[in-house]
Amino acid sequence: MAGPYRCSHCTRTFKMPAHLARHQSSHKAKKPAAKTGKGVGRSSGRVAGINLSAVSLEDLSRIIQAARDEASRRIAELQKAMG
Repeated sequence: MAGPYRCSHCTRTFKMPAHLARHQSSHKAKKPAAKTGKGVGRSSGRVAGINLSAVSLEDLSRIIQAARDEASRRIAELQKAMG
């Protein structure tokens, strides 16, 4: 059952404008290298609101390192508070 919101880049339609907006951002995203092997054709999905197929490995590495740094900072604060 198609909705009233049609993508201007392809033939997909959506029931909700937010879903259309999310889909349209995929047309603008940097395309990853061709995939081969197990899982080909599957959507890479999202983690914590990040479209993983649109993130370069360098950016993903920076995001992971920032999360590690933040976790370490919070652990140090908790240890200090506990005495």
